[in-house]
Amino acid sequence: MEDERMQTPAVQPQYNSAVTKSNALIEANYKLSTIEQKIILYIISQIRKDDADFKMYKLPIQEFSELLGYRGSPKYTELREITKNLMRKVLEIREGQKLKQLSWVSYVEYDEHSGYVSLAFDPRLKPYLLQLKREFTTYRLKNVMELKSSYSIRMYELLKRWQYMGEVVIRLDDLRMMVGAGDKYSEYHNFKKRVLNPAKKEIAEKTDIMFTYEEIREKRKVARMYELLKRWQYMGEVVIRLDDLRMMVGAGDKYSEYHNFKKRVLNPAKKEIAEKTDIMFTYEEIREKRKVAAIRFQIREKVVEPVVVALEEKKEAQADDRYLQFLAVVQAYDRYITEQQFTKIAVLAQKAFGGNWMDELIQTARRIMQRNDIREPIAFLTYFLNEKVQRIQVGINPNEVTIHSHGGARFVRREIVPDWLRGYEEQLAAESAKSKEVDEDIEQMRRELEERLKKYKD
Repeated sequence: MEDERMQTPAVQPQYNSAVTKSNALIEANYKLSTIEQKIILYIISQIRKDDADFKMYKLPIQEFSELLGYRGSPKYTELREITKNLMRKVLEIREGQKLKQLSWVSYVEYDEHSGYVSLAFDPRLKPYLLQLKREFTTYRLKNVMELKSSYSIRMYELLKRWQYMGEVVIRLDDLRMMVGAGDKYSEYHNFKKRVLNPAKKEIAEKTDIMFTYEEIREKRKVARMYELLKRWQYMGEVVIRLDDLRMMVGAGDKYSEYHNFKKRVLNPAKKEIAEKTDIMFTYEEIREKRKVAAIRFQIREKVVEPVVVALEEKKEAQADDRYLQFLAVVQAYDRYITEQQFTKIAVLAQKAFGGNWMDELIQTARRIMQRNDIREPIAFLTYFLNEKVQRIQVGINPNEVTIHSHGGARFVRREIVPDWLRGYEEQLAAESAKSKEVDEDIEQMRRELEERLKKYKD
């Protein structure tokens, strides 16, 4: 006899609608079966962005039955049992020192005469599902409808929420709770075997993203802070939302109160990084309604390295002279550069070009300035030199461009694109790659920027 229950329902055209949830709801703790999650997500996809209140969300019982993977005529007894269990499920949302416990569904009605089932969300879910203006995540319903594992669905949602970060560190216990595993796989090797690896495989095969993970077996919040600041260093300044910063350094909800996070993470990292590394930073608290919501970092090299210049006999070039010489080049193209900007560029140029760095720098700057399609040539020059230096430091030929592409499904890259770089998208898309007047290094770097922007946009 043929099995009446299908493993996975086929993706229907209506599954192309979007699911939008607040990030707080994405990161809430709850345990739902695969079927229960699909019911909730399907109903969420029926919410419109301008809805001011919840409605009774109706769908044909036959369609509801197919959504759950049943074939043939609807099995009312089983359907009723599923929705009864769903009404008993609780989710927990932590907001500061408050822990909220809510139900998903407050009312279900079956109309066997008309062939419809109607569901209503708990009204207390309104702030997490209706008229979301900020701190929310959106994805296509079809990306989860073919997933068989409830853990894969939850992992997909979390990855979509963290996607723009590129990478995130999260405590193992927090991840267990978020995906609904609880204490089921208390031993890490079981959690890895039953949750992480199956989710990694299924998400890569059936959705629009993929991910890799690394096991961190020691406390390294300061090291993580240093890695992030080095990545952002050439930007000089960056603003990161506090919740995202907690996730990036692996603090999670451990220091949910800002004063604890400041005392245990920010200030110790500031002191240790300044004492033991090549950079230092200051930070500014950005408040929203008197509450710290984001951090603005100013990052700089701890010690400005002396600029070494090849000296001609009986003639010693001074730093001021070099600045004025370079300023004259820049002003010839109706641009301006401060002495502080030049000092940073000079340090990078020395590392990138060696002894004849000044001549190479002027030649490179002129070629960049001559390109009408680059609106921020000084910023591009800084980026260009920084990339060459980084490649030299890791033993890569600075003229060699390596672009990591996964093709098809793809997880986000591990770098954060600065705002000024985003501005190049339009002109990079329109420019010709055939210009013979542009130095080969600059053209290769331009291609890399173009690829990075495409990957970030995707």
